[in-house]
Amino acid sequence: SLMLRALRPLAPAAARSFRSAVVVRAVDEGEATSRVLSLLAGTSVVNPAACEPAMKLDAFGPVEMAEFAVAVGDEFAVDVPAAASDKFATAADIISFVTSNKASK
Repeated sequence: SLMLRALRPLAPAAARSFRSAVVVRAVDEGEATSRVLSLLAGTSVVNPAACEPAMKLDAFGPVEMAEFAVAVGDEFAVDVPAAASDKFATAADIISFVTSNKASK
């Protein structure tokens, strides 16, 4: 217990230095395109052969789009708010969202 009390003041400083050492790189457009199209191809809504950035997302109903937004969030470790996913009309819109979000991984 004496040793634990002696180490406590160091813990926050050690945590800060670890966080500052972690480098988060943004997702570039090529990587985002590949990963988004792969996610789209894996859905039951889209013909995998038709996956391209200009592809319209008309086949997605509200439930499918909400599920896809969660999949995008999981894939890129980013929050996709309903207000953003409601505006996704094409795969390019999703790619743009991912590349413009600084927290995407």
